[in-house]
Amino acid sequence: MAVKVPGPTLTEKFRGLVRLIPDRFLAKYGINITKQKNPDDVAPSSLTGGILESNLTTEQTNEVLKTNTSFGGSLPATITDTRLTTDFGGGVLDVTQTISQGSLTVSQGLTTTESAVTDLGGVSEKTAAVLQDASWPILYGTHVDEQTKLTVDYTKQVVAAGTLGGISGSDYIEVEPIDKWRSLKITSTLRANTVPADTRYPLTQRESFPDELRDITFAVLFHEAVFGGGGYVNAPPQYNLVQGYSGPCNARVTEKYMTEAQYATWDTVAVGTIFPKRPSVTHFFPQANRIAVELGAGAALYTAELPMSLHPETKSVTGQIVLTVPATVPPELPYGSWIVVGIRPEKWRFGIRYIEIIEVQVPPNPDNE
Repeated sequence: MAVKVPGPTLTEKFRGLVRLIPDRFLAKYGINITKQKNPDDVAPSSLTGGILESNLTTEQTNEVLKTNTSFGGSLPATITDTRLTTDFGGGVLDVTQTISQGSLTVSQGLTTTESAVTDLGGVSEKTAAVLQDASWPILYGTHVDEQTKLTVDYTKQVVAAGTLGGISGSDYIEVEPIDKWRSLKITSTLRANTVPADTRYPLTQRESFPDELRDITFAVLFHEAVFGGGGYVNAPPQYNLVQGYSGPCNARVTEKYMTEAQYATWDTVAVGTIFPKRPSVTHFFPQANRIAVELGAGAALYTAELPMSLHPETKSVTGQIVLTVPATVPPELPYGSWIVVGIRPEKWRFGIRYIEIIEVQVPPNPDNE
């Protein structure tokens, strides 16, 4: 029986791997395969110059076959697709896939939505999605305040990080950070023709009014029987005190909207139809009075006191003695009239002032009821 003699040991050396290259590149550019027997170098070729794979095989004793597989196109090579995105306001993206035997880095920036670099073993693959336009689109919107009907037009746009906001003319600009590369810019502008007209509505408000003195008379009497002879004696003043009303009153509120510039000149430049000029709050200054008058040389003082109240100017003349009480401001209540008791300005948005003007109707004169 013949003895089988073992054959020579065959070896294979391998570098690179074509199948790691994305199929779409192989399909588009193809590959070139070169074979050489007994090459000068007995090691796989370096993966440069487009060589993707190198295989060194010992076929039989002292017989070596070297096979190099090279990329069919030039490196780096790029394939570009397009797709829509709704991110950051939307747009059309160029989606690129690149392979290279050189180093690749990820793409970054305002219009890049994604990017990655993968090592395929001697070849790097890079993917990136970049907006075709140089900037993200401006989106338009409108906000209507449901109470005042003030209308604000606004835009939103994704802009480069580091963009600053502020006020530019009639534009109010807000900036909110999104990430390292992007911020959201919101520009709002008040639609001037939507500022509401002046309005007024009734209500009831509690109010208190000061007392009033009426028909004041001072009595400085000459009496012959004082200390056995003639002289002046004190007599209390005579008056009618009307107690001030305190309780619920007819009231009304006027609402005005105006710009900051209009509010600053409201004293002199008319704004709106109700209170076109800035009104003044009505004040009452009741006074209490104490009078002391010398009734002749060496005589006692004549004294009189009036309670805290509103009252007109009053004079009393007795002989050479004149008693005067100045009028208060005002000397009496403006019965039935509307008076301003409060002005409440508030700052709204976008340079608009909201003003409430509160009026109260003074109750009718009790003498006429």
